Amino acid sequence: MKKSVTILGLIFLFNTFLNAVNNNSNESYWHITTSSGYEHLLTFKIKEDNSFVFYSRKNAVKQYLGEKRFNMGYAAGKIKSSEMVRIEGTSYSKSDTLFLKGVYNSFYSEQGFEACIVNDEISGVLIHKSTRRNKFKGQSVDVFKPLKNYEAMIDSAIRITEENIYDAALLNTNEWMRYVNHLNSLKRFVCDDMDFEGVFNFSVSSLPFTHFGLSLNKKRLVPAKKKSKKAELKSFFNLEEKDTLTALFTINSFGGSKKHEMDSIITILKTKNYKNLIIDLRKNPGGTIENAMPLARYLVKDTTYGGVFLTRKWFDQHKNPPHVDDYARFQHFSHASFELIINGIHDQEGLCLKVIPDNKTYTGKIIILTSKRTASTCEPLVYALKSNPNTVVIGENTYGGMLNGEIFELYPEYTLWVPTAEYYTADGTRLDKIGVAPDIKCKAKEALEFTFQKILK
Repeated sequence: MKKSVTILGLIFLFNTFLNAVNNNSNESYWHITTSSGYEHLLTFKIKEDNSFVFYSRKNAVKQYLGEKRFNMGYAAGKIKSSEMVRIEGTSYSKSDTLFLKGVYNSFYSEQGFEACIVNDEISGVLIHKSTRRNKFKGQSVDVFKPLKNYEAMIDSAIRITEENIYDAALLNTNEWMRYVNHLNSLKRFVCDDMDFEGVFNFSVSSLPFTHFGLSLNKKRLVPAKKKSKKAELKSFFNLEEKDTLTALFTINSFGGSKKHEMDSIITILKTKNYKNLIIDLRKNPGGTIENAMPLARYLVKDTTYGGVFLTRKWFDQHKNPPHVDDYARFQHFSHASFELIINGIHDQEGLCLKVIPDNKTYTGKIIILTSKRTASTCEPLVYALKSNPNTVVIGENTYGGMLNGEIFELYPEYTLWVPTAEYYTADGTRLDKIGVAPDIKCKAKEALEFTFQKILK
């Protein structure tokens, strides 16, 4: 082990040496911070024709994905470069200022790029297609070396996960051990924030659980503009009367502090008493159970068990999930709140969700529209309602991301998501990495039209 570490270390030092040798008047290194909070370490080159290029660590994306997966993505046009960030364009000089204009490409997005360099400092903007501008600034640095101690951050992330994941047996799976080996083999080469996220997050889909990954604590150079209350309501919930018998209720998220807004819409539905209720969850990635409970209470006719969350305390004592007959032994909750769930997960072996119907419930036909993006809090709701004779689910298999995840601080700059409770439905079915199949399968974008043409016509 020591020998292999030494060899990798020599390779890294040799590459650093080559960079230093090649570092001439038309090549330099830059530490750039964007207003979204990312810190980049980029190499800058300007050519004889006044074109320029900025790029992050070479072949990083190929390392994250593996050569085969990278080549397939590159051939299909889904991957543009082997670097996480590459900026290309043209330049011109005026007085003591170098002006740059081009295109910023990262693994995640393409944006316009405009900047100017004066002495050893750079400032500019990234221009999104929506005309949203992401400001950035930075300065040149002498050596291409990691901006932070990313090795220590990866070690901390692994430790936090091992201490808090809902079932310690998962740490002995081949998938987890391969993932950790992958991190350990690359962590010494990580240079900047986007490099760090790529190393950590690109392979999490291979793990046997969801709700895991890290994200940047965005300390913005310029505060983000707050959305108006009207804009937030429109983007989350929208109730539309299609005709006197039919309503379309679009729910794009169960996130945020939206319970009172959900309550208001349920009141409208009770007053109107539509015969057909279409619930569109195709763009809904989930959110809090608290925000989904008013809808669940309105749609169920009898007291219903919504499944059970099992914690580390359960799996430390049991190899298998409980039988459904044993659900009664767990603490029940019927009015969810973040504090109740988190405290229960830390203190109890499990928590059982119980849905108690409203004094007035819905009696008409329910059509639920789903897609591959329908996830998390949506999935127990879809699964429970699917068994009702007055409900039909139309669209695609849901995402399969139903666990309880918690956020842990990973140094001031990053947070780490770790799944701290497993979820099983009332009949003992696991949804994570599986999802819920529709009753009628069709492309998500065609589900609404199918509903009107084939179901309600």
